[in-house]
Amino acid sequence: MKSNKLLKDFPEIEDVVANIGSAEIPTDPMPVEIADYVLVMKPKSEWTSASSRQDMFEKLEESLHNIPGVGFEFSQPIQLRFNELMTGSKADIAIKLFGEDLDVLFQNATKAESVIKQIDGVGTVNVEQTIGMPQVMVKYDYQRMAQYGLHIQE
Repeated sequence: MKSNKLLKDFPEIEDVVANIGSAEIPTDPMPVEIADYVLVMKPKSEWTSASSRQDMFEKLEESLHNIPGVGFEFSQPIQLRFNELMTGSKADIAIKLFGEDLDVLFQNATKAESVIKQIDGVGTVNVEQTIGMPQVMVKYDYQRMAQYGLHIQE
């Protein structure tokens, strides 16, 4: 993965571990198309390209920003899970828009994103993708299923 290679370029990072998708018995609300990265950092006394945690986040974000279709949020693993369980979002602050028309919701989310990005002190802003994602639609042929002795519950 391109992100793994970019992360390995930072001398402060000792190891990179990724968890992609969810387990067979999901105990985590993470969807299958999302990856969580855990960066094992060297002791701060060995850091050479960043002077603080915030400085490191900014440099990582700058490096990873150019990967198309990928968004990154930086947090601690426990903080991430707590936020996710409380709000359904990994972010510290989440804005949820509700409505019937996904296209209108996406347009409004994009407008909100452009306004929020202009606020001083705001870090990463991500709009969750809800449209344009591949989907599988399953239409059951009940007569054929009955011919084979199959029930919809199976």
